[in-house]
Amino acid sequence: MDTASKKMTAGSPARLIILFTIPLLLGNLAQQLYYMCNLFFLSRASGMGDVAAVGGSQAVMNLIVGFSTGMASGVAVVTAQRFGAEDEDATRKSFATSIFLCFAAGIVLTALGLFCVGAALRLMGTPAGITAGTRNYLTVMLCGLCATMMLTLFANMLRAVGDSKSALLFYGFSFLLNIALDYAFVVLLGKGAKGAAAATVLAQSVCAVMCFWYIRHRVRCLRVQHNDFSLPKSMRVHEVWQHLRIGLPMGVQSSVISIGAVGVQTAVNALGADAVAAFASAERFDMLTLAPLMSFGIAIGTYTAQNYGAQNWQRITKGVKTCAVIALGYSILTAFLNLFAGDAISRFLSPDSAEVATMIKTYLAIDAAGFCVLALLFIFRYSFQGMGRSAFPTAAGFVELAARLFAAFVLAPKLGFAGVCAANPLAWVCACVPLGAVFLLAIHKRAPRGRER
Repeated sequence: MDTASKKMTAGSPARLIILFTIPLLLGNLAQQLYYMCNLFFLSRASGMGDVAAVGGSQAVMNLIVGFSTGMASGVAVVTAQRFGAEDEDATRKSFATSIFLCFAAGIVLTALGLFCVGAALRLMGTPAGITAGTRNYLTVMLCGLCATMMLTLFANMLRAVGDSKSALLFYGFSFLLNIALDYAFVVLLGKGAKGAAAATVLAQSVCAVMCFWYIRHRVRCLRVQHNDFSLPKSMRVHEVWQHLRIGLPMGVQSSVISIGAVGVQTAVNALGADAVAAFASAERFDMLTLAPLMSFGIAIGTYTAQNYGAQNWQRITKGVKTCAVIALGYSILTAFLNLFAGDAISRFLSPDSAEVATMIKTYLAIDAAGFCVLALLFIFRYSFQGMGRSAFPTAAGFVELAARLFAAFVLAPKLGFAGVCAANPLAWVCACVPLGAVFLLAIHKRAPRGRER
């Protein structure tokens, strides 16, 4: 077995999940800090106008990037299952198929995004004062979408074979490079939102190339050869379908959730530029603090996928229980942070506007109410995906969409900014309850027939 890869089909589930999650968490934090870094430099060098422009772009960007990252995560599930089943040839073929599918999807999404960006901003009612900056930011980010998708795929492939440490190193380097480029483009050259986007795209492109080089030279089970891409026609169709049946629903699920975010962003835009700036800053801080919950989810997804490939159902059950306890403990601590340190956080995120700071505090307090539910939602969702059962998480994604649209178009007109802030907790509760019930029922039926090793 490769020195970088790691089996999760034997040993203490708690130890494996924690050791896998730590570098995964740091890597996810680095990803979130990309955008926090953009907002930081823009707020100091360009003002809140460019901050609002970047914030106004995130719903559209999340919609497109959400599909690409969801698909990249989905195809990696197949790789993890084959790695857990100790089939090295099939693992390599899975990686080769994933490269082809994700690159093709990246090209299509880039063309579609560039064609629709103007109409999307008009549909969302983006304030006139930030439309140009928002469009510039989106255009540059979309031009780098293939690099973003490839970096996500390569990192997910490393995690699929149990190597979250290497993925961390690449994301960490990319983050540091992004800081340097942000300073150069935004502060020194004064390029504003467009410069912030260029910094992110360039940093991710460099990191994607480095990550592929590392996989090619250091991870034997992912060292694809020409014949891994050249399969007989009958096998090629089957191989593509095995990946698309998981990757496409996961991409759709991420996009459906992002469509709800577009609806919420539309409601935020109607409240004015201050509300857009406050929502963008608070959302990015929230995503930073909630990155550990997503990391626990991804960790249990990889753990589940490998053990599903090995048909170790008792280990899956034990791992899910362990991960739930850890994630719930962290979510409680984070909720207290939002509630009792809200004043200091809001002033840090908006040092020049008391009105924006007040709205940030409101967002943090309301969002904190749903953190425990979100912890369980991530575990149920990623565990289902690890088993290759993407239909249930996708259905839950549509439930989240309905809940967010309800908050955007029913609660927001009545409650204002507070109604918009209620979108996340409402969506998490509505999705978690049915998904959790179905997941627990599935585990209860299968676990007694599993085996431990």
